[in-house]
Amino acid sequence: MDASTAHDVDGAAISPLMRAAIAADFCNGTSSVLDYREWTFINGDLTLNLAREPVGDWILLDAETWAGPDSIALSMARLGDREGYFGRAIQSVLLEKR
Repeated sequence: MDASTAHDVDGAAISPLMRAAIAADFCNGTSSVLDYREWTFINGDLTLNLAREPVGDWILLDAETWAGPDSIALSMARLGDREGYFGRAIQSVLLEKR
């Protein structure tokens, strides 16, 4: 299936805004600073701030994670499309040693 023909369960096309929200949910997974074999993590929340509506099928996720000393981390990302950056995402992440 081509990205431009992807549909949700009801058959409606996935919008660029929906694609941005989906990509933003991967902040902590794409920028982890800890070994997955030794740590578990969950994002407790996700906040998106957009300066404009995204366009097209492709979303850039430029993410980084900062881990604090008390099992709490922040994952942040700049979101972009073919026209440039359009927003930011941030997650509060809970960490636990396996």
